[in-house]
Amino acid sequence: TLPNIFKMGASFKPWKEEKQSLLVALELNHPNDNTENYRIGVEYEFMEMLYARAGYKINVKDQSYPTFGFTYRAMLGGIPMYIDYGANPGKYLGIQHTFGLRFHLLNQER
Repeated sequence: TLPNIFKMGASFKPWKEEKQSLLVALELNHPNDNTENYRIGVEYEFMEMLYARAGYKINVKDQSYPTFGFTYRAMLGGIPMYIDYGANPGKYLGIQHTFGLRFHLLNQER
């Protein structure tokens, strides 16, 4: 059979104020060809402009370090633009860096 995975997750905001909030997310991954693993993460939002994230993978082989990242949101001529960075440290490959640039052309905010 082909490898496939069943994922289930939930998130909630346990703390929210006028200019900042905290989001907590949980995820269960159940692949048919590997061991079940879990992920937990938090995201801090400040003024809908700066987002800082951290996470941890539980029961994932050779990935016992926390992950982290951030997003900066700016307006570019009335269009929201997001600059993303993420780091995923691993035992053998070192830190895998991810960079992203997003634009929301339609009026559908995050």
